Amino acid sequence: MNWSEELRSIEASMFPHFSCDVWERSHYYYLLSQTRLKGIDVATIPLGQIATALGCSDHSSRKILRKMAEKGCIELEQTRRGHSVKVLLPSELPILDQVVESEKEVDIELLNFFKGRSYVDELLERENGQCFYCLKRIDSDSCELDHVIPQVSGGDDTFRNVVASCHRCNTQKSGEDVKSHLRALLGQIGSGLSCCISRDCGTNRVRSFLLHFSRLLANFSAWHAPYALNTQAPCITSPREVMGRKPCSWMMAIGACFLLW
Repeated sequence: MNWSEELRSIEASMFPHFSCDVWERSHYYYLLSQTRLKGIDVATIPLGQIATALGCSDHSSRKILRKMAEKGCIELEQTRRGHSVKVLLPSELPILDQVVESEKEVDIELLNFFKGRSYVDELLERENGQCFYCLKRIDSDSCELDHVIPQVSGGDDTFRNVVASCHRCNTQKSGEDVKSHLRALLGQIGSGLSCCISRDCGTNRVRSFLLHFSRLLANFSAWHAPYALNTQAPCITSPREVMGRKPCSWMMAIGACFLLW
C-alpha cells in the first residue's frame, strides 16, 4: 500500500468531504496508528485508552467516535472489552472517484470567456483595466466583452479572441475588422490633435492628445504582424500577443505622430 498517497488523500479529500474538525482528525489518526499502520484491519480498543491518549474525557471521545461512524470515516461496534474499530481509507470510500473528477485540470482552450461574463475580471486584469481598442479606463461595471475577430467572420469565444472594451468601441466596431476600427480611432484622435494645435490650446492638452495618439499607434502597429497563433501562450494571454504582436517603441510612435502631421 502506498501510504504517502493515502495520507495525501486523507488530508486533501476525505477530511474536507466529511467536514472533520480537529478532534475528529486526531481520533482518526490515533485509531489509524493502532490499526491499519500495524497491519490490523479491525481492533478492539478501550474507550479510556483512546480518551487518555488524546487528552479528552470518555464522554467526549464516545461522542466523537459515534459522529465519525455516522459520517462514514470508521466502522464502529461497541463490545464488552471496548470499541471494535475499523478505520476506512480514502481508497475504500466512494468519495475518491468524485475527488479525482473534481481535481482534473481544466482545459482553458474549452472555456467560454464570453458567455455569462464569468471571466471579465481576468480579462480586465490582462488589459490593465483599459479598453482593448481605445485604451480608455474601464471596470467590470462599465466594460463590454467584444470579439476581436467577429463571430460573423468565424471568431470564437476563447480567451484568444474575447477582450474587454468600452461601450463606445463595442458599438462602433460591431462586426468590423479590428484593423479598420483602429484606423478609425487613429483618424479621430489625429483630427482632434490637429484641431487642438490649430486653436493654440494649452501645452498639457496637446501633450495629452499626443500620448493618447502614440499609444493608439502602438496598439495599431501590433495588428500589422502576421497572425501566427501561439499555442504556448499563457492562459490569459492577450490576443495581441497570441496573434504575433510586434511591439512599437514610444519613440517610433511619437515620431510617426509628427510625420502624420
